[in-house]
Parts: sequence; C-alpha cells; structure tokens
Amino acid sequence: MLIEVRLGGDDAEDDLRSFCAWLRDEPDIRRHASVTLETGAPVPGGLGAPLEVIQLVIDSSFQLASLALAYAAWRATRRNPGDISVRRDGDSIALPSPAAADPGTGPAAPGPGAGSGGTGPADGSGESPRHPAAGE
Repeated sequence: MLIEVRLGGDDAEDDLRSFCAWLRDEPDIRRHASVTLETGAPVPGGLGAPLEVIQLVIDSSFQLASLALAYAAWRATRRNPGDISVRRDGDSIALPSPAAADPGTGPAAPGPGAGSGGTGPADGSGESPRHPAAGE
C-alpha cells in the first residue's frame, strides 16, 4: 500500500527532507515502511526537479497512528511548519499550518485557581471538588 505525504509552506522542500529523515529514524516506521522522496516535474529554468512528496510503501502491519505520532513530534521541532496533506487509496486529508489557524481557537485563558498549586477545579469555579471519604 502507498501513502503520500505533501508539505506546504515557504520551506516545503527543506521540510520534506527533514520530515523524510525523521521518518527514516523512527523505528516503527522503518520496520514497516519504505520511505522515499519523490520529485515533481522539472521547473523551466530551474536546476533539477523540486521535491514534491514523501512516499511510504507500507506493509500490512503498519499503523497510521505511527505516522501521526511521528508527524506531531517532528512538527513540534519546527519553527513555522507548513500545511500537510496525506493521501492513501485515493482518500486525502489536509491539515493547515498552526500559523493559518484562527487565533480565536487557541486555548482558553486559565480560570481562577489555575496555577495555584492545583487547588481549584478545572472548571475555574474556584471551589475545590468534594471528594467523599471512604465508605460514603
């Protein structure tokens, strides 16, 4: 089975090289997939063909979760990761870069009690949850 990974953004070609190397270093992926960089059509006036896609030829034991975890770990090391698109069996999923995300969708501001040693509940009400004693 074949999986194709495309990365977008200003540094897409460098990111493809970096992510491909990252995938080749991941033991679970290395064990169950062959990872290659594929080029696109040559650009007129350019030197050679640009890198276009990472291809993974996977065996039946490959878990897509391994690819997702590897991408999340790699992405955390990047200053400005671009978009990613993953294609398998004609189905495709695309995720925008964090910079393209709506700023209003970020984490909510901490409520009262947050950061005070964990004494307040997660709902920000400022009241400690009632923990019944044993036998109640």
